[in-house]
Amino acid sequence: MEVVESLRRVATDVRGGVIENCGHWMPEEQPEALLGHLLPFLDAHTI
Repeated sequence: MEVVESLRRVATDVRGGVIENCGHWMPEEQPEALLGHLLPFLDAHTI
C-alpha cells in the first residue's frame, strides 16, 4: 500500500487496510466497518 508507506515517513503510528465491498466513500458505504477500525485506533491514542 503506497499511501501507507508514504505516510510512515511523517508519522509514527500508521495503519492501513481494505474494507470489502467499499469504494472511496467509506463513511457512507461501510460505516460499521470503518468504525470497527477507527474507534480502537482513536481509543489507543486518547490522552
